[in-house]
Amino acid sequence: MKKFTTKKLLLVSFAVLAVFMLAGCQRNVDENGVVLAEKIIYLTTSWGDIFKTDGLFTTVFVYPLSQCINFLSQYVGVVLAIVLTTLIVNMITLSFSVKSTVDMQKIQNLQPELNRIQKKYEGRNDDNARLQQAQEMQKLYEKHNVNPFGSMLTPFLQLPIMLAMYYSVQRSAAVVSGTIFGSSLSNTPMDGLREGEFILFVIFILMGIAQFASSKLPTYLAEKKNERKRKAYAKQDDNKQNTNTMVYAMLVMILVLAINWPTAMSLYWLVSSTINVVKTLYVQKRYIDHE
Repeated sequence: MKKFTTKKLLLVSFAVLAVFMLAGCQRNVDENGVVLAEKIIYLTTSWGDIFKTDGLFTTVFVYPLSQCINFLSQYVGVVLAIVLTTLIVNMITLSFSVKSTVDMQKIQNLQPELNRIQKKYEGRNDDNARLQQAQEMQKLYEKHNVNPFGSMLTPFLQLPIMLAMYYSVQRSAAVVSGTIFGSSLSNTPMDGLREGEFILFVIFILMGIAQFASSKLPTYLAEKKNERKRKAYAKQDDNKQNTNTMVYAMLVMILVLAINWPTAMSLYWLVSSTINVVKTLYVQKRYIDHE
Protein backbone atom coordinates (compact mmCIF):
# COMPACT_ATOMS: atom_id res chain seq x y z
CA MET A 1 0.00 0.00 0.00
CA LYS A 2 2.95 2.27 0.67
CA LYS A 3 4.14 1.82 -2.93
CA PHE A 4 0.63 2.54 -4.23
CA THR A 5 0.43 5.76 -2.19
CA THR A 6 3.87 6.83 -3.41
CA LYS A 7 2.88 6.20 -7.03
CA LYS A 8 -0.30 8.18 -6.56
CA LEU A 9 1.67 11.06 -5.05
CA LEU A 10 4.02 11.05 -8.03
CA LEU A 11 1.14 10.96 -10.51
CA VAL A 12 -0.72 13.80 -8.80
CA SER A 13 2.50 15.80 -8.55
CA PHE A 14 3.11 15.25 -12.25
CA ALA A 15 -0.40 16.43 -13.09
CA VAL A 16 -0.02 19.66 -11.10
CA LEU A 17 3.51 20.37 -12.35
CA ALA A 18 2.36 19.70 -15.91
CA VAL A 19 -0.15 22.53 -15.54
CA PHE A 20 2.66 24.85 -14.50
CA MET A 21 4.90 23.78 -17.40
CA LEU A 22 2.20 23.75 -20.06
CA ALA A 23 0.83 27.08 -18.86
CA GLY A 24 3.97 28.65 -20.23
CA CYS A 25 3.61 27.02 -23.65
CA GLN A 26 1.09 29.56 -24.89
CA ARG A 27 2.14 33.17 -25.28
CA ASN A 28 -1.03 34.95 -24.17
CA VAL A 29 0.43 37.79 -22.08
CA ASP A 30 3.19 40.36 -22.49
CA GLU A 31 6.21 40.84 -20.24
CA ASN A 32 4.03 42.78 -17.76
CA GLY A 33 1.45 40.01 -17.49
CA VAL A 34 -1.16 41.88 -19.53
CA VAL A 35 -3.18 39.74 -21.94
CA LEU A 36 -2.27 40.43 -25.56
CA ALA A 37 -5.11 42.16 -27.39
CA GLU A 38 -5.19 39.58 -30.18
CA LYS A 39 -5.53 36.75 -27.62
CA ILE A 40 -8.66 38.06 -25.91
CA ILE A 41 -11.74 35.96 -26.67
CA TYR A 42 -14.88 38.08 -27.13
CA LEU A 43 -18.47 36.95 -27.64
CA THR A 44 -18.02 37.99 -31.28
CA THR A 45 -14.91 35.80 -31.69
CA SER A 46 -15.81 32.89 -33.95
CA TRP A 47 -14.86 29.24 -33.53
CA GLY A 48 -13.18 29.31 -36.94
CA ASP A 49 -10.97 32.24 -36.02
CA ILE A 50 -9.72 30.41 -32.92
CA PHE A 51 -9.07 27.20 -34.87
CA LYS A 52 -6.96 29.05 -37.45
CA THR A 53 -4.74 30.77 -34.90
CA ASP A 54 -4.64 28.57 -31.77
CA GLY A 55 -5.08 24.93 -32.66
CA LEU A 56 -7.24 22.04 -31.52
CA PHE A 57 -6.92 22.20 -27.71
CA THR A 58 -7.91 25.85 -27.51
CA THR A 59 -10.74 25.33 -30.02
CA VAL A 60 -12.24 22.30 -28.25
CA PHE A 61 -11.69 23.20 -24.59
CA VAL A 62 -10.63 26.81 -24.00
CA TYR A 63 -12.94 28.58 -26.42
CA PRO A 64 -16.22 27.04 -25.13
CA LEU A 65 -15.34 27.81 -21.50
CA SER A 66 -14.36 31.40 -22.31
CA GLN A 67 -17.57 31.92 -24.25
CA CYS A 68 -19.60 30.39 -21.44
CA ILE A 69 -18.11 32.92 -19.02
CA ASN A 70 -18.60 35.76 -21.51
CA PHE A 71 -22.23 34.81 -22.16
CA LEU A 72 -23.26 34.28 -18.52
CA SER A 73 -21.51 37.44 -17.33
CA GLN A 74 -24.01 39.52 -19.32
CA TYR A 75 -26.77 38.35 -17.00
CA VAL A 76 -25.21 37.45 -13.64
CA GLY A 77 -21.88 39.28 -13.58
CA VAL A 78 -18.44 37.85 -14.12
CA VAL A 79 -17.98 36.38 -10.62
CA LEU A 80 -21.17 34.34 -10.76
CA ALA A 81 -20.38 33.48 -14.39
CA ILE A 82 -17.14 31.82 -13.28
CA VAL A 83 -18.99 30.02 -10.46
CA LEU A 84 -21.71 28.75 -12.81
CA THR A 85 -19.17 27.68 -15.43
CA THR A 86 -17.34 25.71 -12.75
CA LEU A 87 -20.60 24.04 -11.73
CA ILE A 88 -21.35 23.14 -15.35
CA VAL A 89 -17.88 21.61 -15.82
CA ASN A 90 -18.28 19.57 -12.63
CA MET A 91 -21.71 18.36 -13.69
CA ILE A 92 -20.29 17.17 -17.03
CA THR A 93 -17.50 15.21 -15.31
CA LEU A 94 -19.66 14.04 -12.39
CA SER A 95 -20.13 10.41 -13.47
CA PHE A 96 -16.37 9.88 -13.87
CA SER A 97 -15.33 11.71 -10.74
CA VAL A 98 -17.92 10.06 -8.48
CA LYS A 99 -16.65 6.58 -9.42
CA SER A 100 -13.08 7.70 -8.74
CA THR A 101 -14.11 9.18 -5.38
CA VAL A 102 -15.96 5.98 -4.44
CA ASP A 103 -12.86 3.90 -5.20
CA MET A 104 -10.63 6.25 -3.22
CA GLN A 105 -12.88 6.20 -0.14
CA LYS A 106 -13.34 2.44 -0.33
CA ILE A 107 -9.56 1.97 -0.37
CA GLN A 108 -9.32 4.16 2.73
CA ASN A 109 -11.91 1.99 4.48
CA LEU A 110 -10.18 -1.23 3.42
CA GLN A 111 -6.96 -0.12 5.08
CA PRO A 112 -7.32 -2.45 8.13
CA GLU A 113 -7.68 -5.51 5.89
CA LEU A 114 -4.84 -4.36 3.63
CA ASN A 115 -2.63 -3.88 6.69
CA ARG A 116 -3.50 -7.40 7.87
CA ILE A 117 -2.41 -8.86 4.53
CA GLN A 118 0.81 -6.85 4.56
CA LYS A 119 1.59 -7.95 8.11
CA LYS A 120 1.00 -11.58 7.13
CA TYR A 121 3.77 -11.41 4.53
CA GLU A 122 6.03 -8.99 6.39
CA GLY A 123 9.70 -9.91 6.04
CA ARG A 124 9.07 -12.33 3.16
CA ASN A 125 10.65 -10.99 -0.02
CA ASP A 126 10.60 -14.08 -2.23
CA ASP A 127 8.63 -14.01 -5.48
CA ASN A 128 6.07 -16.55 -4.26
CA ALA A 129 5.23 -14.50 -1.15
CA ARG A 130 4.90 -11.30 -3.20
CA LEU A 131 2.63 -13.10 -5.66
CA GLN A 132 0.42 -14.48 -2.89
CA GLN A 133 0.20 -11.07 -1.23
CA ALA A 134 -0.79 -9.46 -4.52
CA GLN A 135 -3.43 -12.16 -5.11
CA GLU A 136 -4.95 -11.71 -1.64
CA MET A 137 -5.10 -7.94 -2.10
CA GLN A 138 -6.66 -8.37 -5.54
CA LYS A 139 -9.33 -10.70 -4.11
CA LEU A 140 -10.09 -8.10 -1.45
CA TYR A 141 -10.49 -5.40 -4.11
CA GLU A 142 -12.73 -7.67 -6.19
CA LYS A 143 -14.86 -8.58 -3.17
CA HIS A 144 -15.61 -4.91 -2.53
CA ASN A 145 -15.76 -3.98 -6.23
CA VAL A 146 -12.80 -1.61 -6.00
CA ASN A 147 -10.41 -0.61 -8.75
CA PRO A 148 -7.21 0.47 -6.91
CA PHE A 149 -6.17 2.58 -9.87
CA GLY A 150 -9.62 4.09 -10.33
CA SER A 151 -8.86 6.75 -7.73
CA MET A 152 -6.11 8.04 -10.04
CA LEU A 153 -8.63 8.90 -12.76
CA THR A 154 -9.66 12.22 -11.23
CA PRO A 155 -6.19 13.87 -11.26
CA PHE A 156 -5.73 13.00 -14.94
CA LEU A 157 -9.28 14.06 -15.74
CA GLN A 158 -8.62 17.35 -13.97
CA LEU A 159 -5.42 18.08 -15.89
CA PRO A 160 -6.96 19.14 -19.25
CA ILE A 161 -9.78 20.88 -17.38
CA MET A 162 -7.28 22.83 -15.27
CA LEU A 163 -5.36 23.87 -18.36
CA ALA A 164 -8.51 24.81 -20.25
CA MET A 165 -9.88 26.82 -17.33
CA TYR A 166 -6.54 28.56 -16.78
CA TYR A 167 -6.41 29.76 -20.38
CA SER A 168 -10.14 30.52 -20.39
CA VAL A 169 -10.06 32.90 -17.44
CA GLN A 170 -6.85 34.39 -18.81
CA ARG A 171 -8.33 35.15 -22.22
CA SER A 172 -12.06 35.69 -21.57
CA ALA A 173 -13.03 39.29 -22.34
CA ALA A 174 -15.41 39.28 -19.37
CA VAL A 175 -12.57 38.33 -17.00
CA VAL A 176 -10.04 40.71 -18.56
CA SER A 177 -12.36 43.62 -17.84
CA GLY A 178 -14.06 42.04 -14.80
CA THR A 179 -13.65 43.07 -11.18
CA ILE A 180 -14.62 41.92 -7.69
CA PHE A 181 -15.18 44.73 -5.19
CA GLY A 182 -13.22 47.01 -7.51
CA SER A 183 -10.20 44.69 -7.90
CA SER A 184 -9.38 43.17 -11.27
CA LEU A 185 -9.92 39.43 -11.56
CA SER A 186 -6.98 39.31 -13.97
CA ASN A 187 -4.62 40.36 -11.18
CA THR A 188 -2.86 37.68 -9.16
CA PRO A 189 -3.08 37.27 -5.37
CA MET A 190 0.53 38.48 -5.27
CA ASP A 191 -0.56 41.63 -7.12
CA GLY A 192 -3.27 42.03 -4.52
CA LEU A 193 -0.68 42.00 -1.73
CA ARG A 194 1.54 44.49 -3.52
CA GLU A 195 -1.27 46.87 -4.43
CA GLY A 196 -3.36 46.55 -1.28
CA GLU A 197 -6.23 44.72 -3.03
CA PHE A 198 -6.66 42.29 -0.16
CA ILE A 199 -9.87 40.75 -1.49
CA LEU A 200 -7.69 38.94 -4.05
CA PHE A 201 -5.54 37.45 -1.30
CA VAL A 202 -8.64 36.52 0.73
CA ILE A 203 -9.91 34.48 -2.24
CA PHE A 204 -6.48 32.83 -2.42
CA ILE A 205 -6.60 31.90 1.29
CA LEU A 206 -10.16 30.56 1.01
CA MET A 207 -9.07 28.50 -1.99
CA GLY A 208 -6.22 27.01 0.05
CA ILE A 209 -8.58 26.10 2.90
CA ALA A 210 -11.08 24.53 0.51
CA GLN A 211 -8.33 22.54 -1.24
CA PHE A 212 -7.00 21.26 2.11
CA ALA A 213 -10.51 20.24 3.20
CA SER A 214 -11.12 18.52 -0.14
CA SER A 215 -7.88 16.52 0.11
CA LYS A 216 -8.04 15.70 3.81
CA LEU A 217 -11.73 14.81 4.15
CA PRO A 218 -11.61 11.27 2.65
CA THR A 219 -8.89 10.23 5.12
CA TYR A 220 -10.76 11.78 8.03
CA LEU A 221 -13.99 9.98 7.13
CA ALA A 222 -12.18 6.66 6.76
CA GLU A 223 -10.50 7.05 10.17
CA LYS A 224 -13.81 7.93 11.77
CA LYS A 225 -15.52 4.92 10.17
CA ASN A 226 -12.78 2.55 11.28
CA GLU A 227 -12.18 3.87 14.77
CA ARG A 228 -13.59 0.61 16.16
CA LYS A 229 -10.94 -1.34 14.26
CA ARG A 230 -7.88 0.38 15.70
CA LYS A 231 -6.19 -2.90 16.56
CA ALA A 232 -6.15 -3.84 12.91
CA TYR A 233 -4.09 -0.77 12.06
CA ALA A 234 -0.72 -2.42 12.55
CA LYS A 235 0.86 0.06 10.15
CA GLN A 236 -1.53 2.95 10.65
CA ASP A 237 1.18 5.51 11.36
CA ASP A 238 3.19 4.72 8.21
CA ASN A 239 0.19 4.79 5.91
CA LYS A 240 -1.21 7.90 7.54
CA GLN A 241 2.14 9.63 7.12
CA ASN A 242 2.23 8.74 3.41
CA THR A 243 -1.30 10.05 2.92
CA ASN A 244 -0.51 13.27 4.77
CA THR A 245 2.63 13.73 2.68
CA MET A 246 0.56 13.51 -0.50
CA VAL A 247 -2.05 15.95 0.83
CA TYR A 248 0.49 18.55 1.96
CA ALA A 249 2.73 18.20 -1.10
CA MET A 250 -0.19 18.76 -3.46
CA LEU A 251 -1.45 21.67 -1.37
CA VAL A 252 1.96 23.39 -1.43
CA MET A 253 2.30 22.94 -5.21
CA ILE A 254 -1.17 24.37 -5.83
CA LEU A 255 -0.53 27.36 -3.54
CA VAL A 256 2.79 28.08 -5.28
CA LEU A 257 0.98 28.09 -8.61
CA ALA A 258 -2.06 29.99 -7.38
CA ILE A 259 -0.17 32.92 -5.85
CA ASN A 260 0.85 33.95 -9.38
CA TRP A 261 -2.13 32.97 -11.51
CA PRO A 262 -5.21 35.18 -12.17
CA THR A 263 -7.53 35.47 -9.18
CA ALA A 264 -10.32 34.28 -11.47
CA MET A 265 -8.53 30.92 -11.55
CA SER A 266 -8.36 30.87 -7.75
CA LEU A 267 -12.09 31.54 -7.70
CA TYR A 268 -12.62 28.56 -10.03
CA TRP A 269 -10.45 26.36 -7.80
CA LEU A 270 -12.27 27.53 -4.66
CA VAL A 271 -15.64 26.57 -6.10
CA SER A 272 -14.33 23.29 -7.52
CA SER A 273 -12.75 22.25 -4.19
CA THR A 274 -15.96 23.10 -2.35
CA ILE A 275 -17.88 20.92 -4.80
CA ASN A 276 -15.40 18.11 -4.14
CA VAL A 277 -16.09 18.38 -0.39
CA VAL A 278 -19.83 18.08 -1.03
CA LYS A 279 -19.22 15.19 -3.44
CA THR A 280 -17.07 13.35 -0.88
CA LEU A 281 -19.77 13.68 1.78
CA TYR A 282 -22.40 12.49 -0.70
CA VAL A 283 -20.30 9.46 -1.69
CA GLN A 284 -19.70 8.60 1.96
CA LYS A 285 -23.41 8.71 2.77
CA ARG A 286 -24.69 7.15 -0.46
CA TYR A 287 -22.11 4.43 -1.17
CA ILE A 288 -19.80 3.87 1.81
CA ASP A 289 -21.99 4.05 4.93
CA HIS A 290 -24.52 1.61 3.42
CA GLU A 291 -21.89 -0.97 2.50
